[in-house]
Amino acid sequence: PALHRKGRAVTEARLAPLGWRLVADEVVPHELGALTEALTRLAGRADMTLILTGSATSDPQDVGPEAVRRAGGAIARFGMPVDPGNLLFIGRLSDRPVVGLPGCARSPARNGADLVLERLAAGLSVGDAEIARMGVGGLLKEIPVRPQPREGRATEN
Repeated sequence: PALHRKGRAVTEARLAPLGWRLVADEVVPHELGALTEALTRLAGRADMTLILTGSATSDPQDVGPEAVRRAGGAIARFGMPVDPGNLLFIGRLSDRPVVGLPGCARSPARNGADLVLERLAAGLSVGDAEIARMGVGGLLKEIPVRPQPREGRATEN
């Protein structure tokens, strides 16, 4: 419940500046059948579907992307060259965008999902090619625990 509340609050705050709001919010078990059924039932009720799962979606055959396909949709891109946010996926369901949000979307910090949502809000295309181009300058923020390969590597002549 706390994880859901945090995810919902941050998502609402992320959507508001874009002029969007959540029209439905449903919690289902992290199981293929349950998510497929929810997506099928909710498809077409909003301009876009957002999926935020309880665990990282780390594979194109994982529960989130596979549920979109089984509900009649398609996945256009899995993963993006932006960090944080690299475990995002996008596709279409009922001829509308579907975005599988990365786990970092629970944080209000800017991440790859913001880049995608901003393009969608502007009516711009967000497909494989557009996301691939986001790799230029795709490191949004260094984190203290990330190893820095360029530090401590002095070369001797």
